[in-house]
Amino acid sequence: MFWNKIIKKNTENNNYFTFKHCLWILGYILFFLLFLKNSYSYLNPDLGWHLKDGQEIWLTKEVPRFDHFDYTIMGGRWVDHEWLSNLLTYLTFNYFGYPTVNIFFSLLVIIVFALLHREIRKENSKADFFILPFFIIGYFAIGSFMGVRMQEFTFLFLTLLLLILKKYELACSNKKKNYFFILFWLLPLFWLWAMLHGGFLFGGFVLGFWLIIKTVENILRYHNFKLLNYSENNTYLSLKQIKVVLFFALGVFLVTLLTPYNIELYKFLLNYRDNYYQSHISEWLSQSNYPFHYWGLLYLGLFLSGLVTYFYAYKKIGTSWWRLGLTLILLIMSFKSRRHVPLFFVASLPLTIHYYYSLFEIKKIVFNKYVSLFLKTTVIITVIFLITCVIPKINLFKDPFTNFCQSFPCAAIQFLKDHPEYNEKRIFNNYGWGGFMIWTYPERKLFIDGRLPQYPINGTTFLREYYNFFDKDLVESKLNQYNIGLIMIEKNSNFKFNWFERFFFEIKDNDLIPKENSIITHLNNSGKWRIIYEDKISIIYLKP
Repeated sequence: MFWNKIIKKNTENNNYFTFKHCLWILGYILFFLLFLKNSYSYLNPDLGWHLKDGQEIWLTKEVPRFDHFDYTIMGGRWVDHEWLSNLLTYLTFNYFGYPTVNIFFSLLVIIVFALLHREIRKENSKADFFILPFFIIGYFAIGSFMGVRMQEFTFLFLTLLLLILKKYELACSNKKKNYFFILFWLLPLFWLWAMLHGGFLFGGFVLGFWLIIKTVENILRYHNFKLLNYSENNTYLSLKQIKVVLFFALGVFLVTLLTPYNIELYKFLLNYRDNYYQSHISEWLSQSNYPFHYWGLLYLGLFLSGLVTYFYAYKKIGTSWWRLGLTLILLIMSFKSRRHVPLFFVASLPLTIHYYYSLFEIKKIVFNKYVSLFLKTTVIITVIFLITCVIPKINLFKDPFTNFCQSFPCAAIQFLKDHPEYNEKRIFNNYGWGGFMIWTYPERKLFIDGRLPQYPINGTTFLREYYNFFDKDLVESKLNQYNIGLIMIEKNSNFKFNWFERFFFEIKDNDLIPKENSIITHLNNSGKWRIIYEDKISIIYLKP
């Protein structure tokens, strides 16, 4: 038969190449292409300053320590906790081009998918096909946070950290000799993590949380604490085994000090006590803010439903207390800030699939051999068709800074370059354009960019000070305080509802409410400012 010719069996080592393997190979190709397409669908507003920072590190052979991009904080202390990511991204961009950058970051996500897939199959190989629909939902839930984004390194490294801790637990439960050798991987992991992304601090929290839960379990175990019996997969560790991890946790802290910024790497965390940025930066918004993150909410809801139903049916949590505790913490964080949904996905996926597979396990159905062949062939052809549909939609352009001029002020920047008589004027720029301007207009010192929203300035944070300019009672005094002579900001925009919201909430075009912009209203009504440039994206005001 045709299908039997496709399926190959190696009788010497009992390895099988089956329909399932064929489907997953095609599936990973499809997911890779989808993430690559998603990466090309938008431009990360911070990519410009990431590249410029990487370029300066490459040329000076030093990490940045003082700001020189913004005149507002010129000479201020700056800790770049993504310096190695910036350097690697710049070198890839400079020597291999922007397509290679996108391919690299898309592969990071696929590696995480493959690691999660492998972990789930180890727990239950029969749940293999059950993974696919959750991968599809996961793609839509985390896709908007993927792309050329440095937080993908934390996405990967958190996955590796969880796998190391799990492998250590299994080695201890199986009483393997030299089980502590597994923990040596923590040292290079955190050393690299500390230079790639500030998310290593969350990794440190995860390690500390693991130590606390395992210590509490050890204590309660000897007091016949009944709730512990609810976990069929729980691995109890001795105090000696816990102390070994504590010793390596100390080593993890020490290796993070063996980086260019050493202890300064931790000091920047003190600036994040103010949570103002969580309500004013798009990716930090809560799930209750518009625009709603429907796929993220769907995945969060699926996990909660699976957990509650499984616990009600079996009267046990079905996993280790520490893993469930970490997942619930990330669940809360994901509701408070949609940026954390990818990390929640990493921690929760094995649990989610375990819950649903246990509840809805479908016994094998013996199909007629022709029906079975038809279904398998149809699935393969469908996946191949999807791959061929995605490939033409991937536009592998080389320069992202000229391909997204519908969202960024390319023409406005060119206008300023063509009029050097405005060079001495201090500019107030849109927050979301700062990174773009650092790369495309490096000779111009800016008011703000996306690097340091929490930087202390004038008794407040940088981001709060920026939004003070949009307060109708403060705008005039702020413009005078910073001696602003040029203003380049985004034009008024309307709320744009999607088809789902239009259908279910019966929203019509004339229901769209213009977003008020106090600074534009003030400038238009003031006799001190005049418009010197305007297009569909931006407006430039001049104070003669």
